[in-house]
Amino acid sequence: MARQSTHLIDPGLAGAAWRALGGIAIAIGLAAGAASAAQGPSCAAGACGGFDWQALGDGLYAAIRREPPALLEHANSLVIVNDTDVIVVDSQMTVAATRELIRAIRRVTAKPVRYVVMTHWHDDHAFGSAAYVAAYPGVEFIASAATRADLETLGRDNRRQFMAALPGELRLMRHHLDAGTALDWRDLSRDGPPLDDAGRRSLESGVRQATEYLAQEPATRPVSPEVIVDGELVLYRGVREIRVLCLGAAHTRGDVVVWLPREGVLAAGDVVSGIVPMAAATADLAAWSRALDRLGALAPRWIVPGHGPVEAGTGLLQRTKLLLDTVLERTAAAYRPGAAWSEVRSRVQLDDLRQQWSAGDAVRELLFALFFEDPAVESAYRHLSGSPTS
Repeated sequence: MARQSTHLIDPGLAGAAWRALGGIAIAIGLAAGAASAAQGPSCAAGACGGFDWQALGDGLYAAIRREPPALLEHANSLVIVNDTDVIVVDSQMTVAATRELIRAIRRVTAKPVRYVVMTHWHDDHAFGSAAYVAAYPGVEFIASAATRADLETLGRDNRRQFMAALPGELRLMRHHLDAGTALDWRDLSRDGPPLDDAGRRSLESGVRQATEYLAQEPATRPVSPEVIVDGELVLYRGVREIRVLCLGAAHTRGDVVVWLPREGVLAAGDVVSGIVPMAAATADLAAWSRALDRLGALAPRWIVPGHGPVEAGTGLLQRTKLLLDTVLERTAAAYRPGAAWSEVRSRVQLDDLRQQWSAGDAVRELLFALFFEDPAVESAYRHLSGSPTS
């Protein structure tokens, strides 16, 4: 059966084993190795707690999450303050975390949030949206038609499964914290090597995010977008031009991004994401690679990814495209007509790519192995065979 993606700890597993799904909500925090945006003034009086507030231009702010690389993380957001209103790109995974961002917005402006753009359907980018409904009457949500449909089907079904599996997955993380052992991506049913400080911070963050989600989910009403983008939607606010671009199939089957050509700022959702591309179960690697070409042609000055720090220039777009193209090429070389998915997967070697993207960091290696490798090869297999995996 084809795997489903929740963008959270995978709900499909019992006990100690987790399915290798893309689309899990993970923090992939680069240690400022790439050029990053200038820091804006710090949020005062506790308005910012879980994120850094970075100024990218006049009235443009990136809310970049502070959680360490982990199995769950809230999404980044872009806040666009215009002459008479505010537009936000992406919510967080819970209402509480999204309210924290709303408090920061209100510290810089009393203008209302008019639109929230949902880049895709995964909960870490969308489930906290109810906070905007309560805070700003009249707010509307923008997304693709595919995202609207997936929010009401895949989102609902995967959330139900996730909530059923979450207590057991919390026990697994707490076991490793108590035992002082890391997760071993080669065999998740056993204890891995001794837990280092980065691994402990990662597990502790995962426990906090999962506990918060578990507590808030029953009272949270999912939001569906009212404004559907088919191709491109252009909003004008004074001299500012805001383009909502529907990429179609990429990380999911209905990704949108937000492009501000005058300022050179691109909010990319999980089309690019920190150091681990989010290869969701519904990803289309070939179409995703073409989407990255399209975004690269925009020549953005700054990219706000779905997770991880603000990136300068097109380097992350190029690096992600090279990774996707390499997986496509290696899967094509391993594929034979009629070959089963498991047979093809066993012949596709990605060890060198995992090492490149993890840069010797054990947590990043775990995240790349769990949440990119299998779903990426699975997407390439579907592209070649024209049939679902099993």
